[in-house]
Amino acid sequence: DLTRSLAHNINLSLNSPKKYFGVLSINQSMAIREDWYDETNDYVLNETTNSFEQVDRRGFAARHTFSYNASANTKLYGMIAPGIADIQAIRHVVTPSLSFRYQPDFTTDFWGYYKTYADTSGTETRKDRFRGTSSSGRSVNYSIRNLFQMKRGVGEEEKKFDLFTTDLSGGYNFKSETFPMSDLRTSWQANPGRNFSLSAGTTHSFYQWDSESGTRVNKYLSSDAGWKKANFMRMTNFRMNFSIRLQGKGDKDK
Repeated sequence: DLTRSLAHNINLSLNSPKKYFGVLSINQSMAIREDWYDETNDYVLNETTNSFEQVDRRGFAARHTFSYNASANTKLYGMIAPGIADIQAIRHVVTPSLSFRYQPDFTTDFWGYYKTYADTSGTETRKDRFRGTSSSGRSVNYSIRNLFQMKRGVGEEEKKFDLFTTDLSGGYNFKSETFPMSDLRTSWQANPGRNFSLSAGTTHSFYQWDSESGTRVNKYLSSDAGWKKANFMRMTNFRMNFSIRLQGKGDKDK
């Protein structure tokens, strides 16, 4: 079972020369792959067992696959001056991001990478002529980062530091027949002091849960009028971590 192949990869990146409307950044890229084989797969029907047997066909063959990716992001700013103690300002920075990935369905007849075979009953089966043809895909991913910063003090005593950050991310797979919506993941992290840090995170699912079988159901929580009860997602995971660092001064005499 020896497979000999040669692969050639081309990565093309198209970066926007400037921000659209002064705030929106868009990046695009395309990955192209070419594989050379000295043999391909063919299948012969064994009428006795009504099954297909693989046969290696010698000869040069090439397979071309590609994928396209695009992403967009921007930053939004907000600031308040609470006027509390020596706090000059608190700034809120929101960074939304959206990405899209597209890969054609290489199993269609247009590409010629798959062939259709029929058994004795006329049932058709599609087989891959190559080993490991890339699958298709169309998906969208999103994320939102919230950063809170503070500036306090005046003159030489002025200090700027990050209060805490929150991140939210998820996605949707258009080619998936089951559970196309990914879980919603959120995280929160704060460093109130140099020797203390705190972080937390949650995971939410948009699908219903079958308690009898102990598995999720390919049905949104908002179905069956669930949206009237604002039932859109359920928490499946919660985690929290904190760390503290204690250090004392040693005895000079010892």
